[in-house]
Amino acid sequence: MLRFFRNIRQRLLTENKVSRYLLYALGEIVLVVIGILIALQVDNLNEQEKDRAKLKIAIQSLQKEIIQDSILISEQLPYYKDVHQLNRSLMDKAYSSTATLDTLIQIMKEEFPIYWISNLPFNQNTFDNLKSAGTFELLPDQIKLALSDYYTTILWNKGITDLYTDQYRTHLDDFVSRYSMVGRIHHPNYKNSFLFNASWEHIDAADFTPRVTVVLGAYDVMYKSEIARLEALQEKIRAILPLLTPYLDD
Repeated sequence: MLRFFRNIRQRLLTENKVSRYLLYALGEIVLVVIGILIALQVDNLNEQEKDRAKLKIAIQSLQKEIIQDSILISEQLPYYKDVHQLNRSLMDKAYSSTATLDTLIQIMKEEFPIYWISNLPFNQNTFDNLKSAGTFELLPDQIKLALSDYYTTILWNKGITDLYTDQYRTHLDDFVSRYSMVGRIHHPNYKNSFLFNASWEHIDAADFTPRVTVVLGAYDVMYKSEIARLEALQEKIRAILPLLTPYLDD
């Protein structure tokens, strides 16, 4: 093809047809420019196709991780609600007008659930990878905003969970330094042991009752707050997943 055009140029110059040569040269330049533009367009389309492929893979991974988060929340919430309800029933019993020191001793010695909350292992590997690789910018703005809000909320929730758990454990540590309570979660013979029972004799109500109040209250705040935040996170998941679906279709 190039040899064909070269022969035409040589023939026009040989025949001294300068005007035709210039016109032909201009046409050849136009053809070259058009060819370059077509090549650029093809290259651009190829890049767009690659971006769409990357986007689909990223959204598929995000969808998988967010669904796993939802399952984790759904599995944990019933347990948290049961423990919170148990603590509320103990608080109702403790604050009853018929409650006595013996009532409070029975609650803390035998019935109080003790265990605390740990942060759920939410997975944000895909989100972090998208941010570090720059692929996050390929996502539609609506999805970027929703995901940023979701993962920011997870991080914020983690801080609040740590705060309320640390507060509860501080009060619990102070309580068990005076009154043996954790023995019942360590050994099956706790009821018959001196090690467990000794601290429950001759209790000073003025010292004991405010400690019970603080421990029960901190436990209530810890679980009530966690339940509310997990339910709010579940609502965010329900809003995000439909946004991802259109970008997963072939």
